[in-house]
Amino acid sequence: MKILNSTFEMALRFLAIMSVCGYSFSEQRLRAYSYFSIHLSDLDNTKMSAHPNLPFRFNNYIGTEKILHPAIHLLITKGMLTCNTSGDGIKFSINDFGKNCFDFITGPYKAKLIHSIKEVDTYFHDKTDDEIYNCICQGLDSWGSEFDNESVLNSYHNEE
Repeated sequence: MKILNSTFEMALRFLAIMSVCGYSFSEQRLRAYSYFSIHLSDLDNTKMSAHPNLPFRFNNYIGTEKILHPAIHLLITKGMLTCNTSGDGIKFSINDFGKNCFDFITGPYKAKLIHSIKEVDTYFHDKTDDEIYNCICQGLDSWGSEFDNESVLNSYHNEE
């Protein structure tokens, strides 16, 4: 069973985000919060990320498009999220059962993730989804590109 970068991992992160923040989220906002909650240093380079700064890590954001709906579907079908529709579109919110399930999770990673989510929310809470998307578009070329020349280190041609 694949755990990392899976529907299950994404669903747990969405559960964490909505539990910590306590308000409803659009898909776009969930994707952004999910990415920055594990790559906080891409938002503020003075902060420590929950996950390592790997080359091409922005692909994690791009890849969430394929598992976003299955992750939300998993949480809705398990009775942990509520889907709300309005003139602003579709938004998702955690319910009491989802909060209780999140509370059962323990460990140092949970504490680190909660801290990161709070930092992300401090940065984005008052921004619109469009403003968040513009922030992402401005940074996507640089997040992970600090490793542009790592292929030199991996090349056999440079060995004697």
